[in-house]
Amino acid sequence: MAFPNLWPLLFKLPALFLLLIVQLAVLTYFQPRVTISKSKIILQHGQSAFLIDPKSVTATYLAFHGENRFRLRICYVKKKKRKSRTIGIPPATDFAILATLLPIEPVVHDARNR
Repeated sequence: MAFPNLWPLLFKLPALFLLLIVQLAVLTYFQPRVTISKSKIILQHGQSAFLIDPKSVTATYLAFHGENRFRLRICYVKKKKRKSRTIGIPPATDFAILATLLPIEPVVHDARNR
């Protein structure tokens, strides 16, 4: 019985696992990046990017959690469907400047006592 197609499989499976480990390392090392301007909001992480039109934003929420964890949630409408994206904010961010850059003033939630 001959198995000529199994030999390449011995090399492809470890290469696949190595590729997954490298991709995980890249996503861990390079933190998500958010760019807010008057014409667009861009969310980038790894090899993917997501664009939000500021005119479609319906609400923004800023949540303060314990241990210097901050979350920005942007609610918007895309193709007549309501959607939202949650973004982690670094502690060094100036929240007054962030509030002026957003198309809608954020609603602030204090979730530190939960």
